[in-house]
Amino acid sequence: MHGVWRQQREACVNESGQRICRSPLLESILVRAGVFGAAYFVCATAAGLLVIKPGPFVNFWLPSGLYVATLLVNERRHWPMFVLAAVLANICFDLLDGKALSLSLLFCCGNGLEALAGAWLVRRFAGRCPTLATVREVVGLVVFSALLSTTLSATVGTAAIFSLADGHSYLNTWLLWWSGDVMGVLLLTPLLLTWLPKIKRITSWKPSANTAKASASLALLSLCTVVIFNHVWIQYVELKYVLITFVLWVAMRYEARGVTIGNLLVALIASFLASHGFHDLAVATLSPYEQIISLQVFLAVATFVGLFTAAMFTERRHAAASLQRYADEIHDLYNNAPCGYHSLDAEGIVVHINDTELSWLGYERGEVIGKKAFIDLVSPEDKGACHGNLKRLKGRGWLKDIKLDMIRRDGSRLSVLLSASAVRDGRGNYVMSRATVFDITEMKQVENALHESKDRLTLALAASAMGVWEWNMQTKAAFWSPECYTVLGVEGFDGTLESFANALHPGDVSDVMATAIRALSEMTDCAKEFRIIGSDGRLRWLSIVGRACYDEHGSPLRLIGTIQDISERKLAEGRLRRYARRLIEMEEELRKKLSAELHDEIGRDLTVLGINLSIISDSLPTATAEKLGARIADSESLIEGISRTTRNIMSDLRPPLLDDYGLAAAIRWFADLFTMRTGIAIAVTADDPFPRFAAERELALFRITQEALTNAAKHAEALGVTITLRNDNGMVWLVIMDDGKGCPPHSESSSDPAFGWGMTIMRERAELSGGTFRLDSTSGKGTTVTVGIMLEGSLDAG
Repeated sequence: MHGVWRQQREACVNESGQRICRSPLLESILVRAGVFGAAYFVCATAAGLLVIKPGPFVNFWLPSGLYVATLLVNERRHWPMFVLAAVLANICFDLLDGKALSLSLLFCCGNGLEALAGAWLVRRFAGRCPTLATVREVVGLVVFSALLSTTLSATVGTAAIFSLADGHSYLNTWLLWWSGDVMGVLLLTPLLLTWLPKIKRITSWKPSANTAKASASLALLSLCTVVIFNHVWIQYVELKYVLITFVLWVAMRYEARGVTIGNLLVALIASFLASHGFHDLAVATLSPYEQIISLQVFLAVATFVGLFTAAMFTERRHAAASLQRYADEIHDLYNNAPCGYHSLDAEGIVVHINDTELSWLGYERGEVIGKKAFIDLVSPEDKGACHGNLKRLKGRGWLKDIKLDMIRRDGSRLSVLLSASAVRDGRGNYVMSRATVFDITEMKQVENALHESKDRLTLALAASAMGVWEWNMQTKAAFWSPECYTVLGVEGFDGTLESFANALHPGDVSDVMATAIRALSEMTDCAKEFRIIGSDGRLRWLSIVGRACYDEHGSPLRLIGTIQDISERKLAEGRLRRYARRLIEMEEELRKKLSAELHDEIGRDLTVLGINLSIISDSLPTATAEKLGARIADSESLIEGISRTTRNIMSDLRPPLLDDYGLAAAIRWFADLFTMRTGIAIAVTADDPFPRFAAERELALFRITQEALTNAAKHAEALGVTITLRNDNGMVWLVIMDDGKGCPPHSESSSDPAFGWGMTIMRERAELSGGTFRLDSTSGKGTTVTVGIMLEGSLDAG
């Protein structure tokens, strides 16, 4: 029985979500319902033994309490199975007791309605599975389950008796039925609800002093009940109410669990003695009806008083435990807070201080409280300020964010941030202070480091003639450091965006703005070089670099960056560009001269040498020719190979087709020659007719093509290359695309330095010719080189 109820309790979950039970032993609802039915029958049989003779009514109907408790500790969806089990057990008991089946069915209906209504009302108003630890739960069980729902069973049962059997007094019958059910609920339901959580720990139970005391108390209560209900006390019939005092003591000492057992023991002993006539003389003047009512009134009073008192003391104990827990939490929070706390009296003496501040300072509590003034704990530089701060605190009642240094016991310094408020008595007089202290040593170190970093940054910006700026995208406000005004050097510049735009060279305004807008839309850094006309009318070059800050939605908040005067660098670049162009011109002149000398000198000599060998071969006698013929033929072949090599060198140095037929023909010729050398398939597409333009630019595009094909063969390991030449409204575009392994994104270099140097040479040749150069490459997907050069225009442009 106990094991069953223990597992039933383990399967119960209260309304607050706390898990009460889940046992695999009784997972089957059929098993649980069967056990409940058997227990129902046993309780009905036990109640039948406690009947005051003559009379058909029991002193208390125990199945009513079992029924309500069972429904409370089980889920509502399982209630039908328990109702069915109760009906079967009730019918079996009634049939064995000699009642008619029709009458038994009506009794079952009344008992079922009573239990269902009582369990539902208790769950609705007192909690799903109450443990009677609060007055609310006790009152809810007594009112809704014991008093209200039992009227249903009494009404249905009494009506059944008077309609199907003989009855004497409807009111007396109804009252006896109702009071018996009330006592069954009051006695058994609280016992089961309070002891089920405890029963599951019985397997680990060990005797203790408290157990012995509780057992002795219950034994004494039982003995007193026997004595008081014995016929010896004839003249003291109402002496039984003295037991309520003992019940109160049990409730205060052992709370709900103890009082439920005590109430049941008193009820069982009193009913047994009354049922078996042990105090017949004491109640000789009372009828059986009056004896039952008298006994039930006493038991109801004792039970309710005991449960109510136990609930009050339980709530009080819980409240005291909660208060103690809160006090411990507050004490722990005060002493172990992440900040320091202390209080000073009117003289500035420390009267309270928490463990955190003590650990920071390295003192013991007894060394500080009542012995040291706060001024003794601060640095010499802050002692003077402490006197003034204490006066201000007493006057206005608060201090906020006072920075000072405290001296630890070992002499080291502790930088703190102090705030305080004054505590006053009812007359407004100062009593003591409450202060919070935050350790800002690290923050102060960071601040010092930031100041030093700021000074170094300011010095670096001043040395590099670089300014810092910021543009707020929400307010449209712009910030310019003092260096920015020096770099711009424009009169009337007031720091607004419009003023900055007005200072730009007219030809660069749209380009600068477009660069900023594009960087914001693509969420990339922006970098732009532009021209500005200073107040002295001199054209200068500036460089601006910016980066945007975005919110969580990707909207730009502000744009920050630097601005620098690069006029000298631009002049140096111009000089370097002219030097580079002159070097290229000298290189091409040298190539042309070497090609001409190879053609005029070595080529001529090789031709004459070949003719001489042919004449000598024809002039030799037959015998001599047979001996020297092989050597002469080998020499002629060698001369022919040297001539071919010489022609190739001449073509590499200065392709004649470039001067005679133009860029398209030269590229086609070189592509065919490159295919024969390397085996790489090259497809050349060009507009027909393709225009001629400046020889220097044609030569630059041809050299870029040579370098690109060399890179495709040596580094990209390409199998095919496509070369496209087109004329687009005065702009010549050369596009060279290979299918090689490519290079990493946004990179013009690879692991081979020669590859990166080749790209640099191509870019320099394009820019020195006034053109543009772009490289698009993805690892594993090939490389595309795009060059654009104007047909007309000065080579010094840009």
